Amino acid sequence: MHQEDLQLPVDELLLNDFTQYYIHTHHCPPCAARTCAYLLFDFKREGRSFEHLLEFLKISKSTLSDVLKLLEERQLIRHYAHEGCRKRFFVINSTFVINRFNGIKQDMINEKALLERMLGYQKENGSENALVEARFGTLIDIFDKNITTFQEGIEKLSRIN
Repeated sequence: MHQEDLQLPVDELLLNDFTQYYIHTHHCPPCAARTCAYLLFDFKREGRSFEHLLEFLKISKSTLSDVLKLLEERQLIRHYAHEGCRKRFFVINSTFVINRFNGIKQDMINEKALLERMLGYQKENGSENALVEARFGTLIDIFDKNITTFQEGIEKLSRIN
């Protein structure tokens, strides 16, 4: 019996909480969210086969196929095959958090640039307002700090990935 054939030990409440997390945060359909949540319990990252996931999730082959395709397209999971084996094994994509943090960091960079442009426009047009400048300045400072924090986190995660 392959290790992957064994059911993963799962805390049902934690599984349900992570399922809800994937539904709300990543906008996954419930079956996709539950699949991701289940794969989180594969702490050794041995991977789970299509057949194993079918048995655990109790969904149709076509539904599971669609779910896995969606999750791979969103880069939440990835698959691999053992040497000499056609069977694919699915695991959580360990670089997903790095990609997600890079996206969040880029959103902050973009928003900060927009605020800076708006401040510049305000000054160019002689419609300066101390309250607006203070708010925008505070927001820009917050973005600067968070961009730095995210970059440091991305670098740390990249080193341990």
